[in-house]
Amino acid sequence: ARSEHIGEVGKKIEVEAVVTFTTSFEGYYGWVDITGFRVGDNVIIHKGKAPEVASDLKDQWGKPETVPVKKGDVVILKATIKAHGEREGVKQTIVTRPKTVLVPKAEG
Repeated sequence: ARSEHIGEVGKKIEVEAVVTFTTSFEGYYGWVDITGFRVGDNVIIHKGKAPEVASDLKDQWGKPETVPVKKGDVVILKATIKAHGEREGVKQTIVTRPKTVLVPKAEG
């Protein structure tokens, strides 16, 4: 329960984060995707289509194809803070319009 809220509602953030989970469930209006990120002890949640990152695959024009982020990915996350919340005593920062760039893994 050491987590803190990040930033100010309505402001943009840019942080290096680890994807901690991705999940989906059927809601009242169809499928809902939720992606969780961790920045130190702080939790960031995005509700909506999972953010995507460039993959090693190329499309027919040679442009990198994108794939949804997956658990364990380290990304640079840019997003707008939508709200601050709390679940089971853990403070969460809820974001909208996330953009992600994969951080290359260190060699060795």
